[in-house]
Amino acid sequence: MTVVRDCPSDPDLTHVPADKSVNYAIRRHVENALGSDQAYADEMEVVIAEWVNYRFDANLDINTVIYDDEIMKPYANIIYNETLAIGCTIMWCSSKRLAAACVYSDKPKLGEPLYDPGKKGAKCSGKSCEKVIEGAKCINANDLEGLCGTDMKQSPTKPTTSSTTTTTTKSTSRTRPKRTKSTTKTTTSPTTKRTKSTKTTTKSTATTTKKNSEVMTQAVRDRIISMHNSYRSTLARGLVRNGKEGNPNCPTAMNMYRMRYDMTLESEAQTYADSCPTAESLLSTRPYSGENIEIIPGTSTPYLKAIESALQEWWTQILRNGVNNKMQYTEYLENKPNAPTKFTQMAWANTYTVGCGLQRCSHGTVVVCRYKPRGNVYTHYIYRPGQMCGSCTGSCSEGLCPTPAN
Repeated sequence: MTVVRDCPSDPDLTHVPADKSVNYAIRRHVENALGSDQAYADEMEVVIAEWVNYRFDANLDINTVIYDDEIMKPYANIIYNETLAIGCTIMWCSSKRLAAACVYSDKPKLGEPLYDPGKKGAKCSGKSCEKVIEGAKCINANDLEGLCGTDMKQSPTKPTTSSTTTTTTKSTSRTRPKRTKSTTKTTTSPTTKRTKSTKTTTKSTATTTKKNSEVMTQAVRDRIISMHNSYRSTLARGLVRNGKEGNPNCPTAMNMYRMRYDMTLESEAQTYADSCPTAESLLSTRPYSGENIEIIPGTSTPYLKAIESALQEWWTQILRNGVNNKMQYTEYLENKPNAPTKFTQMAWANTYTVGCGLQRCSHGTVVVCRYKPRGNVYTHYIYRPGQMCGSCTGSCSEGLCPTPAN
């Protein structure tokens, strides 16, 4: 694809038709080509997740979904309902860069809805899908549930809306900080519900109940640990950016433990997930355990994918909203808008055990992870900045200290 040839700072759009849209990303300081196709696929998944996070850059009115701010362009390109086809590529260049791009078959229009929001609680149907393109069918199963399916690659005609929006009201219920990214230039997945531990927990009835042994397989447990340790390793080695683009990376860590899986914590997490919560549990009910919770929209997302999405969502908080250079957990940090408190729990150096649970509920797939020793303690440090592994007793591997025996 010419867009990424030679990994330019700005995409080469010479051969891209004007009616197509493009998302583009650059990663600098990549010393060597990635070792496998899977490594490139994993990197592409991270880039796409960062584009999705541009949803935090603008207050998109959920009642009208009118595209009125180009700052969220990468996200708008992904969710635009008239886009029927996509082509992507990622490559490494000798300039020690990775370039990634996706070209979309259509381009969202400023001042127009990104999709038909429909009535509250309504799901897609054959009629609603045909409003977008003739012959489209609603998909009612698997991880594509709720999307309109078609074999066409481009909309032959533009749909006509039956009503005109005369006023646009932007949401002011909360102020969102600028979405930040680890890419230099950029020109999938619905929004997950974010919650804070200070909110009152509410519950709903689970729509599907499975035995824990059917949900938390060993493969899922292994993935939980591998993702936690991989993330913590990159942080300990000073490879994670601290907040918005242009900020320096977080410092290297002296005391970052390697984590292990804990079945007792899994049992606790599963019990809470089974209650179909919509917010974190009260700290008084788990004084020695930390907790992260995520609601994945839909009830058919594969369990492994739900876990991966939740962990990625928690960790990438740091790319949108940084922490102080001392890496100290403070009351101010916890209470600022869109505080990265799920990241800080995952990154808490002295936490070395984790266990998770999942449940299908009426409001989505609930993912809960419990941590010990718990993090997010006022005046304590997320980790100690300094010489990597400087406080480790025994061997150090990939920036991580050995897991304590007990």
